[in-house]
Amino acid sequence: MTATEPRLLATLYRGVSMTPTLRDGDVLLWRRNEGLPPVHTGDVVGFFEDRRFIAHRVVRMDPGGAMATTRGDARLTADPPVLVNHIAYVAVAALRDGRPISLDPSSSSVRLSSALLREARRAAGALRRGARRLASLRPPPA
Repeated sequence: MTATEPRLLATLYRGVSMTPTLRDGDVLLWRRNEGLPPVHTGDVVGFFEDRRFIAHRVVRMDPGGAMATTRGDARLTADPPVLVNHIAYVAVAALRDGRPISLDPSSSSVRLSSALLREARRAAGALRRGARRLASLRPPPA
């Protein structure tokens, strides 16, 4: 970052993939990802994918720290891994209606969302197993 570049960038969050942590219209304050401090599991990061800016949480770092797997807090599945040096920004703060909100992945709303996602995955698995059993009971076509 040069002396003329801003230290922080503010953007308006649009979307639902980070619900309940972020809501459409929240303001995110970002620092450029220049490697120091490094990106960590739990950070909300911003990167470009097919010309779209994605704001998701890091859910896993590879052992060498070169790749990060991200996922929106409201998503069931993770995104494909992204090179850490392709992560453009790391969120440092968020505001809703001018008041700070927590980006902490251990906040109660994120824990509740994660618990609901786990239950949804279990229910979906049970439905798939039930559908396979039902299909196996059908008589063959005549």
